[in-house]
Amino acid sequence: MITDIKVDGFRSLLNFSAELHPGVNIVVGPNGSGKTNFIEFLNFAAKIVSDGVNAAISHTEGAGSTFSREAFGRETATLDFSISGVTTSSFTPSNKHDLSGVLLDYQWSCKIVYDRRIPAIYIASETVKFTFEGKRPFILRRSTSRSEALKSARINLNAARHPILKDSLSFRSSREKSDGSEHVLPDRFYVIDSGTSIFSKLYENFYFSDIAFSDITSLKSINIDPAIARRPSSVTSKGEILSNGSGLAGVLYRLRRGDPILITFLADRDRDQTKAIFSSIVSWCREINPSIEDIDVSLDFTEALLKPNLLYCDGDKRTNYPFSRLSDGTVKWIALTTMLFAQSTYATIEEPENFLHPLMQVTFIKLCRELSARSVNKIQMVISTHSLTILDQCTPDELMLFENIEGATICSRVANADSLNKKLDESRFGLGYLYRSGVVYGTHDSDR
Repeated sequence: MITDIKVDGFRSLLNFSAELHPGVNIVVGPNGSGKTNFIEFLNFAAKIVSDGVNAAISHTEGAGSTFSREAFGRETATLDFSISGVTTSSFTPSNKHDLSGVLLDYQWSCKIVYDRRIPAIYIASETVKFTFEGKRPFILRRSTSRSEALKSARINLNAARHPILKDSLSFRSSREKSDGSEHVLPDRFYVIDSGTSIFSKLYENFYFSDIAFSDITSLKSINIDPAIARRPSSVTSKGEILSNGSGLAGVLYRLRRGDPILITFLADRDRDQTKAIFSSIVSWCREINPSIEDIDVSLDFTEALLKPNLLYCDGDKRTNYPFSRLSDGTVKWIALTTMLFAQSTYATIEEPENFLHPLMQVTFIKLCRELSARSVNKIQMVISTHSLTILDQCTPDELMLFENIEGATICSRVANADSLNKKLDESRFGLGYLYRSGVVYGTHDSDR
């Protein structure tokens, strides 16, 4: 579970910090306050961990759209950030491996440099720190000088004989492990490309890094396009749904059959458990329309496509509608529900109210709360919204208030939560009304 994010140099995020809570985190603020920049940074960080700096820069449409204007105007632009998190339960990768200690928290710090003189964009410094119960921290560091920017860098390990090494290496048998890392870590482990994150090495070699890797890579935002989500999937689809809803038909087809899909959360589920998830998706679709009876995906052998359909029941009459004939709101709801059930620990969702009827918006928050409450891993959700209907379903403690002050984005939690809760208890107004009335203010506002 991610707890803190600090950023300096990404678009309008200058000396920026944000705290994330378990459950629902609602990002609100006027247009231009930096909400989208924050969401884009989450995507950016996730992309660095999974695919490297070059892919992350491409995702944000180039260096000019990544670095802040103040930094980009210099000969050398820098972007510093750190992401911290904690575990919510004792973690062991499997019954076969004993970590000899409980992982308590982790911190990832990174500095990215754009040097016009080379020119090159590279990771100038990076530190990943894991803290275990009863043990000294396990720290990996790397640094890249200007002369090494187009070459490989070297990873430094602070604890060559840290006890966690011999218990958690994923690529060696217990007989092969020894007390010293020089005996169990090949030299190639210490060599890393200047644009690749240390996490790529951790994920390959250490089971305990899975928690941090999963938390950060799941920061990628969901922004469903109904026009894309309603399309049939190829029969060659391996069961992966993208952030815009692409691949929905293939995932539904496999969930209905109980087949495995390319989502870590569902990889170890048996057939009955996977089918139960599909049943939950259908059940939540009935929450917004009781006439919905089932979701079916037919296999078109001629076109080699998986075509999704929605079955409606009106008394004794049953009608099957292809997704191509459904409303944008219904298609988005099915895609959104499927993705929420398929996410492992985290979901970042941009303006879920788009295409959704107010009743769907209310049900959406209800779904988020239920998923978070029943999850052993404490699902976190970051949701940006302009909808007063969604805000009416929220509590003051869930709000993340965004403002732009002199070109810099500021994020704070609600400072007057107690008085707001009292107003909510004593009146019929919702939090959306109070927010619109201007009586909700953040902890950074010293004038209140």
